[in-house]
Amino acid sequence: MSMFKSYDKETMIDLDPYVPKDAKLHSKLISSSCDQVTLSSGENTTVNVVFENNGQYHWPRSCQIQCVEGYCRGYSVSIDKCVAPGEKFQATLSIQAPERQGEKMIGFRAFNPLNGEAFGQKFRLIVAQKKEESPLKPESGSIKFKTIPKGGFSSNIVNIDFIEPRPQFIIKRMSRLTGGLNKKR
Repeated sequence: MSMFKSYDKETMIDLDPYVPKDAKLHSKLISSSCDQVTLSSGENTTVNVVFENNGQYHWPRSCQIQCVEGYCRGYSVSIDKCVAPGEKFQATLSIQAPERQGEKMIGFRAFNPLNGEAFGQKFRLIVAQKKEESPLKPESGSIKFKTIPKGGFSSNIVNIDFIEPRPQFIIKRMSRLTGGLNKKR
């Protein structure tokens, strides 16, 4: 079977070489910018991955790098070019932190939508969500004391409520005898 370049006669745009529908495509993982990443909740990052076409057929322009394992299943990056045998292709994958804390494994493979098959070597990435520091359980308390104004007619009970680690004072005043603030009889 001959591999040849063809052009659209009107636009002179390079067309994909002929690839039989039942052709077995191959890919090999060459490198990646990382194999493990730690993110905060809701954070995104990018990972660059280089694949090589180590088969005998071109990858059609419609091929993708697709998540086939883990929480991002269905996410894909279009290749948007013909990748010749022996040629390398770099994909930039956008990775989002998992919804739950802990480490998750995700896997990517080249995918041929013409026949619905994933092909070649899988790239696996461990994505961990940073453990969020849980705030200290607030300790609370209340201090009560009485104030007696100069005439001795009423007493005010003052409550001071506080919450740790940063004291926040809420002062409540009430008059026990008169029902109002500092009312004299």
